[in-house]
Amino acid sequence: MAMFATDSREESLDLVQEEMLGFVRRYSSRPEPEWRVLFYRVLQSRISDWRRRMIVRRRFLSWFGRTDEEKQEDPMNGVPDPSAPDPADQVYR
Repeated sequence: MAMFATDSREESLDLVQEEMLGFVRRYSSRPEPEWRVLFYRVLQSRISDWRRRMIVRRRFLSWFGRTDEEKQEDPMNGVPDPSAPDPADQVYR
């Protein structure tokens, strides 16, 4: 259910794991036959919250001209390598 909603294995596993921990804390005292229905209801609510956050995140990033794909890019890729030769030295040679 979570994987279908998020279209991402990692996101869905995170959502389910967070919800399982919260579920155990909040509902462990409830009768065991109620757990399944309660868990799916609470997970559906968590997925809805995740969707709302993603909409806000995309809207926020679009104000800065960025997309989710750009966000995934490693920021260290733009940092110069300190062990690389100095371009000025290369020009001088």
